[in-house]
Amino acid sequence: MNAERPLRADAVRNRAQVLEVAEALVAERGFGVPVSAIAKEVGVGVGTVYRHFPTKEALFAAILARKMDELVDVLRGFAEGDDPAAAFGEFIAYIIERTVRDRSLYQGLAEVADVEIGPGSDLGAEMFAAEGRILERAQAAGAVRRDFDAADLKSLIAGCIVMAEHGTAPARVVELALKALAP
Repeated sequence: MNAERPLRADAVRNRAQVLEVAEALVAERGFGVPVSAIAKEVGVGVGTVYRHFPTKEALFAAILARKMDELVDVLRGFAEGDDPAAAFGEFIAYIIERTVRDRSLYQGLAEVADVEIGPGSDLGAEMFAAEGRILERAQAAGAVRRDFDAADLKSLIAGCIVMAEHGTAPARVVELALKALAP
C-alpha cells in the first residue's frame, strides 16, 4: 500500500511561496513568465517548482483555483450579509471592480491551464451558487425585480464590465444597474 505521505512543513511553505510568487509574476509579466524566473524569485530550484506542479499549466490551474476560492469566500460573505439589498449592490460593485482589474488573469489562467470555470465546473459551481443566493435574497428583500434571473445577472454583469472598461466610472455603472433592476 503506497499512501501519499503528508508534505513536510518546508514543502508546504515552498508550495505556498511558489503559488504566491507565480501569481504576482504572471500578473506583472504575463503567461510567458518562465518557471525558472518563478523558482529564482522564490529562492528554490526549478525542480522544486516541478515537484509541486508537474507542468506550468498545473501551476496556472492551482493559481486559478486559489483565486476562485478567494472569490467564492467573498461572495459567500455577500450572500449572508445582514442587508440583502446593500449586499447585492456591494456584490455588483465588487465583481465589476475585481473583474476589470483581473479579467485577463482569470480568463488567461483558465485558457492556458485548459480549465473550465463555468457554472457546471467544479471551480465555477460554488461561485454561481453564491451569486444565485445573493440575487434571491435581494429579490426577497424587494431590492431586485422578480423577473430577473441568474442568466440575466451574468449578462448584466458582463455589460457592466464592458461599460467600466470603456471609461464609465464603476460607481456610475453600479448606480445604473441597480436602478434598472429596481422593482
